[in-house]
Amino acid sequence: MNPPDLSQQLIDSIRHLIAGNQVKASDLVPQEYATATFHARLHLTWQFVARAEEHSIAGGEAADRHFDDDITAFNYHTDQLHLLAAHDTILRTAFLQQMAAKGKDALNEAQQEYRFYTFHPFSVRKNCHVCKGTGQIACRACHGRGSTSCQHCHGRGKTMERLPEYDAQGQYIGSKAHSKPCFHCQNGVHTCSTCSGNGHSACSHCQGHGFFTITRQLIAYAVPSFHIQIASKHKATELQRFLNRQSLTFCAEKIPFELIQHAPTTANSHCFTYQGKQILLKQEFTLKKRPYTCYALAQPPHPFIRPHLFDDLLSDELQFLLQHNISPQRKAAKFFNRYAKQPVLAQAMQNLNARHAYPDRKIAVAEACQYFISPHMAEQIALALTNIMNKVSPTYAKPWWYTITALTALFGAFYTEYCAEVLFAHDLFRHIGNVSLVVLASTLAIGVFTWLGSLAITAFRNRNIPKAYQQTTYHRKPIILLFKITLLSHLFALLYGLLAAQTWLPSWQGQPFAYGLYQTEYYCLQHRTQPTTLSTFCPFILQTLPNFLGLSAHELIAQQEQNYPAQTTQDKVFYIQRQLILAGYDIHMDGEYGAQTAAYSQEYLQKNGTKKVSPHIDGVYRQMGGQ
Repeated sequence: MNPPDLSQQLIDSIRHLIAGNQVKASDLVPQEYATATFHARLHLTWQFVARAEEHSIAGGEAADRHFDDDITAFNYHTDQLHLLAAHDTILRTAFLQQMAAKGKDALNEAQQEYRFYTFHPFSVRKNCHVCKGTGQIACRACHGRGSTSCQHCHGRGKTMERLPEYDAQGQYIGSKAHSKPCFHCQNGVHTCSTCSGNGHSACSHCQGHGFFTITRQLIAYAVPSFHIQIASKHKATELQRFLNRQSLTFCAEKIPFELIQHAPTTANSHCFTYQGKQILLKQEFTLKKRPYTCYALAQPPHPFIRPHLFDDLLSDELQFLLQHNISPQRKAAKFFNRYAKQPVLAQAMQNLNARHAYPDRKIAVAEACQYFISPHMAEQIALALTNIMNKVSPTYAKPWWYTITALTALFGAFYTEYCAEVLFAHDLFRHIGNVSLVVLASTLAIGVFTWLGSLAITAFRNRNIPKAYQQTTYHRKPIILLFKITLLSHLFALLYGLLAAQTWLPSWQGQPFAYGLYQTEYYCLQHRTQPTTLSTFCPFILQTLPNFLGLSAHELIAQQEQNYPAQTTQDKVFYIQRQLILAGYDIHMDGEYGAQTAAYSQEYLQKNGTKKVSPHIDGVYRQMGGQ
């Protein structure tokens, strides 16, 4: 190809790249050019190594070459085969002859490792470390005893039952405990069903064999590496550095190499030397009256020294972005529409969305510019474009996540503080575990709900954004933030509540959470007998909530009465009716002290006694006329 044709091809390719990016293709004006021939020498070195493939089978069959249980001899044989693969010239002879016969076509074989010899497998026996080679282990069910304790009598061999007793007149006077032999066991034990009374079972690790057979096979590989030397009047060092950073395929495509010699270099390596020559083009041009010089090789010309055109073309855009606030979504969308019309910036935004293909964001921009841009400028452009895309196509709904996170943290803090002040005095360590479990489960459920909501919000916001520019949703950061903030608020509230319970800090008596709990329970109790779906859900709340808090329903009611004492007559009747509903009486909470309420109250106090019920409820009952 003639030098003028090479020059025109390079100019056309650069014009095509810059067209529509602040300039027109015609703005690039070619200047002087020069061509020269450079010589390249490629040294392809094959290094010979061996890699082992190994598998272990419980029991298993021995290979033709078996070392019994001699691990030392087994490993020594492995080392000998490694040396043989690396240094034995006979093993590699066929491979070297094949590479020499292919000439320059052998460069295609050097794209990956070449498998040139496979050794015969060999094996060794290794005892199981769990059962120590016996194939048997102590039964886990009975711990080697051969029998298990009876669950019905707890190993006593007898069970207790209460029988009614009557006086001489046949009147019931109570019950008395009597013992009887347990019908489910013999003297409190069962024969272990797992091991049938043997006390041991087959080892699950080695499947009862007591040993493993380890089979190993070595494979000899030729591992390629290459280095290129350049002889040129222009930019020899830069060209050599450029080619040595590329793949062998690229170098073989751009330079026509021929094999000139091959010889061993070390005991475990062999070098093939190739030689070739190619054209180097120096092209000068101006763009917006600014001079630039580009160097390229081969036919068609491939640039290897690229001027930073886009540093100048995009400098005004970058300064404008840095000087103006693009936080409002409307303004960010305006910038996005503007840059999406510029081919290079549009491609850069698409590359930035491909996070897996471009983990380094400046490479995403540099590749869109075909590396006619400096690394620093590429990094700055990447930051600006990422900021714009985060506004018009966010990876997650930030306001949604932050709002839910704040509410979840407040719930965890109020709930924990309430429990620490009011409940932990009963059983500190048991309650801490229960409360932490409630906070964790609530946060997990809220996190799933928030994630689904965030997906819906981001999908709605991206409805007008072309799919190529839509960022992939990424919720790892907000989820971690949700759990981290909730955990910190939980720990802080826990510490505050414990210190407040000891009067070392001002006490809230759990007022924020207790008030909400009181209103929820009041509403559920009030609607329990109504023919709605709530009537089936409320008993679940009334039974489950006290268990989570670690208190009985009576204790919970008594504590809430202390926080929210009755003021009116109707409130006092509500207290009585609420207590009766919790005790299982079928009564409607209407706040009226009728005949049914009075009768149930009297019956309830007679059955339970005033010591087992809330003192406040007992007092209210007596104030309302009860005896």
